[in-house]
Amino acid sequence: VAVTPRLGEARLRKGEGGDDAHDPHVWFDVRLWKTAAEVVRDELVRVDPARGDAYTANAAKYLAELDALDAEVRAKANTLPADKRVLVTSHDAFGYFAAAYGVEVHGLQGASTAAEAGTEDGHKLGSVL
Repeated sequence: VAVTPRLGEARLRKGEGGDDAHDPHVWFDVRLWKTAAEVVRDELVRVDPARGDAYTANAAKYLAELDALDAEVRAKANTLPADKRVLVTSHDAFGYFAAAYGVEVHGLQGASTAAEAGTEDGHKLGSVL
């Protein structure tokens, strides 16, 4: 089930390259991923109504786990002073995470995995760190 078209344009981050593609890493915002799970649940119930109760019950358990995960991530992020919540990563896949949990992210190679980070990329972060 393609979930991102059903999450709402306003909730999606634009991808790189200036086209209409979106950043696909929605699962890094647990609340947004909950919505994705609800979309899947609803679609499963629609196409297989005979097992709808099972899909609904399993989804309820999963959504409760996601609530607990979101609370845990928020609590742990909040143990860091806001100015220290900085994540340096080779692949910039954490935009949703950054927005959801108040973290500043610096991806050395951007969102694409086609490029490789080099030593000059590390120099760009000198003022951040």
